[in-house]
Amino acid sequence: MPASHARDGRATGPGQFYRAPPDHHLLVEAGHFAVRQGPEENRHRPATDVLFRSAGYGAGPGVVGVVLPGL
Repeated sequence: MPASHARDGRATGPGQFYRAPPDHHLLVEAGHFAVRQGPEENRHRPATDVLFRSAGYGAGPGVVGVVLPGL
């Protein structure tokens, strides 16, 4: 499955694979992505904590997150 960098304001949806742009956090807000260069969290940006926390708030209890380790 091809992957691309998420863009601010782009709608989320099934069957898509997005990653955070370099040096930016990726958040989920009301069915779309938000790309922000906020402060580092746990010395990282992008940080998975930021993404998963925002997905839980933005998409609710039915959201599923998958961690795909990479290089």
